[in-house]
Formats: sequence, structure tokens, C-alpha cells
Amino acid sequence: MKEAVVSRILAEHQGIVRRFRVWPFNLDADSATLDSWLRSPVLDNLQELGFSFYPFVWPGPLMPHSALRFSSTLRVAKFSGCQFPDDAGHQLHLPNLQHLELGSVIISENSLHTLLAGCPALDKFVFGYIHEPPRRPQLPPSALHFPSTLRIAEFGGCRFPKTMDHQVHFPNLQQLVLESVSISEGSLHAMLSGCPALNNLRLGYSSGFRQFRINSLKLKHVEIYFADRLQELIVENAPCLERLDHCGAYEDNMHISIISAPKLEIRGRLTDNFSILQLGSWNHCF
Repeated sequence: MKEAVVSRILAEHQGIVRRFRVWPFNLDADSATLDSWLRSPVLDNLQELGFSFYPFVWPGPLMPHSALRFSSTLRVAKFSGCQFPDDAGHQLHLPNLQHLELGSVIISENSLHTLLAGCPALDKFVFGYIHEPPRRPQLPPSALHFPSTLRIAEFGGCRFPKTMDHQVHFPNLQQLVLESVSISEGSLHAMLSGCPALNNLRLGYSSGFRQFRINSLKLKHVEIYFADRLQELIVENAPCLERLDHCGAYEDNMHISIISAPKLEIRGRLTDNFSILQLGSWNHCF
């Protein structure tokens, strides 16, 4: 849809607009057009806002300040391919926001911390980058300081801080997705240990660890797709685990151990070349 068409629709619309979403092909390389649309009076009570500049243009254009004028009414916000303004701290209180997505967004540590602290009702948070692995940016530490209300978190295309081992606690998180991330073994297991209510985990094409250990009292479904070769897959204590879906590159002589998972159903091949399969107290060597 051409810019002139969007402008005409906003100018002629007589009712109230609750949702406004703009795709990359609707926007110029700068944010002037978007700014003019967001200042339209018909958007005054907007509840869902989403816009995306081209994520492969780095850095992206500056997000217009007008995008934050809906802070008191927004329930869903999805921003992609832009730079977050550093001088917008006073606008970063979104009391009704439940769903926040930041994709390939450049945002300062202070702004991200203020933004998440200003979302007391946040239920879902998605944060990630679209880059090839050699350019994978580091996840800002404040991205892990979201409110305790959060039930769903998704991270993608980034490197997790190496110093986060004992800094994470997500008491109500139920679903966690780590997609194409780099994370150390210690950080991965510390993160999972800090999610006592977790029941759904997706770990897709991520790297930085050679052992994956499942030790969770409430986890029901695990979906794992490995990018690096894995030496050990251990299901240690998972009384509620029902499904383990997995595939990927596996190390020869891999050690698979399923110690305690009475409800477990495994989907996908284990491997053609494992050397030790342990089921409870029963071991078999190949």
C-alpha cells in the first residue's frame, strides 16, 4: 500500500482506530512519514501499535517520539528495525501494556531498563536481532530484568552475557524460547533454574554449550534443535515432562541419560552414534 493511500485513509476515517500496523514496504528510509501518520487524531486511543523498518539496514532510522504518545492506552507494541530515542524516559510508563516486541532495535541500557520497569502488566516479551551469527549482538543485561508478571519470553539472534549465571529469577515465566542464541552452559542452566513455573521450552539452533540438562518440576514440553554438536543430553528430574521433541547435529559417542521422567514421550531420533544410553538405573553401552 502506497504512503499516499495510508495518509488518505487516516484523514478520511471517521471512527476510532484500535490497531495500527505498518510493514517495511510502507515506509521510507527515515521516520518522517511514520511520524505524520502517528500524529493523526484518529489514533488517539490506540491499543495495538506495530511498525517495522527494514531490519537489514543497520542502524535503522530513529523511532519518532509520536510512537510513545499512546503510552497510557497501548496493550500491544511491536517495534522493529529502528533506533529508540534516548530522551524519551518520561514517556516510558505503559501501565496497560501486555505484549512487547523489540526486533533489531537499537536501545540504550538505561532506556530498556526504564521501559521494562514501566510495564507492570507485561505478559509477553520478545527481544531479538536478525543477523548472521558472526554479527550476533550481545543481549543487553536489562532485557532480563522484566516484571514478575511475565509468562512468555522469547529471545533470538543474540549473545547472552557471560556474567548472568546467578542473576536471573523469573517466578511466573511459563514459556521460554531461545532461538539462534549464543549462551554458555552455566548461563543456560542457571536461567532454567530461575524459572520454577516453566512448562514449555523451545531451544532452537543455539550454541555455546555441550551439555543440556533438564531438571524441572513443572516442565511439560521441550523442543530442541541443535546447531552445535552435543555431548550429553540428560533428563535428570522432570516428573511432569511429557514431550521431548528434538533433532540436529550430534556428537559421536554421545551420552544420553534419562534418569527420572515417568511421563516422557520422546519424539525424533536420538542419534545413530550414541555410546551410552541410561534409562533410570539401567545403562547400555554401544
